[in-house]
Amino acid sequence: MKKIIFVLPDLSGGGAEKAVLNLYKVFESHLDYECHIVTLSSGVSHEVDPGCRIHYLNEVQKVSKKGFKRLTYRKKICFAVDDYIENNFGKGCIVLSNMMFADKVMSKSRHNVIHIIHSVYGESLLSGKNIIRKFFIQKNLENVYGSHPLVFVSQGACKSFCENFKSNVPKYVIYNPINQDELLKLAEKDEINIEGKYILHLGRFNREKRHDRLLKAFAKINSCAKLVLLGEGKLQSSVFEMAQDMGLKGRVVFAGFQKNPYPYIKNASLLVLSSDFEALPTVVLEGASLGVPVVATNCPGGIEEIVGGDSPSLVPLEEEALTEAIQDALCEPQKYISLLDHKFSEKFAAEKYYEIFSSV
Repeated sequence: MKKIIFVLPDLSGGGAEKAVLNLYKVFESHLDYECHIVTLSSGVSHEVDPGCRIHYLNEVQKVSKKGFKRLTYRKKICFAVDDYIENNFGKGCIVLSNMMFADKVMSKSRHNVIHIIHSVYGESLLSGKNIIRKFFIQKNLENVYGSHPLVFVSQGACKSFCENFKSNVPKYVIYNPINQDELLKLAEKDEINIEGKYILHLGRFNREKRHDRLLKAFAKINSCAKLVLLGEGKLQSSVFEMAQDMGLKGRVVFAGFQKNPYPYIKNASLLVLSSDFEALPTVVLEGASLGVPVVATNCPGGIEEIVGGDSPSLVPLEEEALTEAIQDALCEPQKYISLLDHKFSEKFAAEKYYEIFSSV
């Protein structure tokens, strides 16, 4: 049986990691492939099926990057991963590399590597940088993504890359798929302990998610609805302090990371995103699958490809516009519900990936 090997830094609680776990199930159920996940460290936050084949290469953490050893650090890890794949799964595997660190490591791999790009690199890496810094970032990425084919999770992510970086390798766009039936089952699986109406934001507490914009917009709405924040991240404490300083104590609920967030999504009055950029926000796909109204900033990336360019769900990157849309969505939620196109189905994604696998 042919084998597909996913390589990524870890399985911590992000959208890209969740997408990998979903693709694993898609390839095993729709294609005749045996799948494995190889992580470069042992961090796991997501709920993982018992039968999922995961291999933790913790020994790569022992590779020294002190002094001049930093120059060969990633190459040594690549050799270790390549050897592990060949010794355990044989030659001829298809290796799907995910996320920046894994991509840097696997860029010089001797295997059949395909990089899956889950981010909007033009905005995430170059925004706010001076000319010199931009130049070095561009050259570094062009070196990383100059050897193996690239799959982008949205047209927006592909456009951002092509406008800012040079690479002559084959490029494809395949949307991360959603299993609506599975989401509906998971949404009924657990109880939640939040009473009354609430607005939901799900995502890491980091710079690009713009929790500051969300809090300022939420503070101005005329509603008894609470704001529930799901997720973890380095900015969580500062966002908590900001909510306190704005007098939102009791109105904003910090619910942490949830392995099964779907009951929270299904029961939300509104799902909101306030990001500066989003390659393809999984939570919007999940919200649409569960029939939940969505309001999102019309940021660079793939949100528009989910809800449609003329949808009232899309608002400018301004807190005033976000406030108005949230207020309107709470009054007329039906306007903000989107139907998913078939291009987000598992069958469609499997067929598109199979076309690529057949050519490498």
